[in-house]
Amino acid sequence: MNTDTPFLAKFVTSVGTLSDRTFPKLTEIAIGGRSNVGKSSLLNALCGQKALARVSKTPGRTRLLNYFEVSDPSFYLVDLPGYGYAKAAKDEQVAWRKVVDKYLTKSTVLAGVIVLVDAMVGPTALDREFIEWLIDSERIFRIVLTKSDKPKQSELAATIKTLKAFLPRDTRILKTSAEKLTGMEALRHEIRLLVRGNG
Repeated sequence: MNTDTPFLAKFVTSVGTLSDRTFPKLTEIAIGGRSNVGKSSLLNALCGQKALARVSKTPGRTRLLNYFEVSDPSFYLVDLPGYGYAKAAKDEQVAWRKVVDKYLTKSTVLAGVIVLVDAMVGPTALDREFIEWLIDSERIFRIVLTKSDKPKQSELAATIKTLKAFLPRDTRILKTSAEKLTGMEALRHEIRLLVRGNG
């Protein structure tokens, strides 16, 4: 019997830095990836809501740390600003990076990072840089391929092979589609494990 259900979640607030937080501390799971990788769509799919996170066709919309509170178990999903949006001004790109770097470095309640990689594009240089930073920082993370229903199976296999070439051997790679809701049960399971400290 399938007992998996979408996360029960609500938007809490957006903050620019950890020092702006005035709400109770809970375990946090961050969701990061390049601009337009599908973070908002994935959040909506995980939580079974169409408008929990705002979806935009304009890359680079998320500029703050967006907190979503989940119950059962209680934790926060933290939507990080996307990286790699070429049309953003240089100072904006630097500001976004500082927000993410400070959060990932300073957060004492971060249990894991979900790194989204576009299955139609494969890992970009910035994706690899972000992943290698997590490895060097000894942060626990999972790789999630978004839009995995779009490429051919041979192309998807090639993307996974490319990822495995530079990932630690035991890194878990999950295939998802927010549009078709595939892979959501497996991803929710992984997130629950991270929240409980079993990552």
